[in-house]
Amino acid sequence: MNYDPCDKCKEKWGKGAVIIEASESPNGKNQPAIQKGIYPTGVWWVVKRELLDDDISFVTKEIAKEMGLYDEVHKQ
Repeated sequence: MNYDPCDKCKEKWGKGAVIIEASESPNGKNQPAIQKGIYPTGVWWVVKRELLDDDISFVTKEIAKEMGLYDEVHKQ
């Protein structure tokens, strides 16, 4: 198991900046961390790069909410 995107995802990911939702606990018994102590949930977005500041490398849930990418009710 690895986190390399499939060809279909690579095509979508090439259209902007990829934001990957992650948690501090794995979703399954054998799920590897994407980095130490961080596990992707399977939810991701591709956004236009111009919507992000150049220095953003980490988007919190609050930032995602401000960008309209996430809401607690619908878990989009």
